[in-house]
Order: sequence, then C-alpha cells, then structure tokens
Amino acid sequence: MKMVPEGSLIVIEEPEIHKNPKMVKDFAELVVRHVLERELTLIGTTHSDIFLLTLGKLVEKGILKPRDVKVYYFTREKDRSPWTKASEIKVYENGTIEGWPDIDEVVVHLF
Repeated sequence: MKMVPEGSLIVIEEPEIHKNPKMVKDFAELVVRHVLERELTLIGTTHSDIFLLTLGKLVEKGILKPRDVKVYYFTREKDRSPWTKASEIKVYENGTIEGWPDIDEVVVHLF
C-alpha cells in the first residue's frame, strides 16, 4: 500500500484468513492508517467480525467517520432467486454497527 499512487483503489480479499484475532485487529488498523494517509479507496471482503468491529471502534475514536465506511452483507436466497442480495449495514458515530444479520442467532448458540 505504500507503493501505490495516492488516490488509488485497493482491493483486499479476506485478510483475516489464518490469523488470530489480535493480528486481524492490528491489520485493520494498519490498513486504515494507510488508506487515510494516502487517500486510498479500499474494497475488502471478509468473514471476520473482528475486522468490522475494529472499523466500528475506529469510528468511535473519531479516526474514521461513518461516511468513510460502507459495509454490505451479501446473501443468496436459493428458493426465491438465483441473485445475490446486498444489504447495507449502518455504522454510527458511536461505532455501533446496526443490521448485522445473524449475529443474535450466533450469540444465542455460543452462550
């Protein structure tokens, strides 16, 4: 990211694979720092709640603004349509992430 021209588009696919949660958090913070310093646009895919929670925390701290972060959750409803549906997940000033599908169900199953 240090070598791409300022203002470039960067695409990162699943940076959390085979990483422990601390490394995912640190990586997310590093990526955001480079994006802000070099005015980059980042598109990323992830299955990691840690990555998204880190972005929320950076919004809470004022390092990012909610308008700087767009999060979408993709699902496919096999019975209804062959198309993938994109749902926006809202990020608020206090770092809260709203509309995170399935999180309540996961928490119930874990605890």
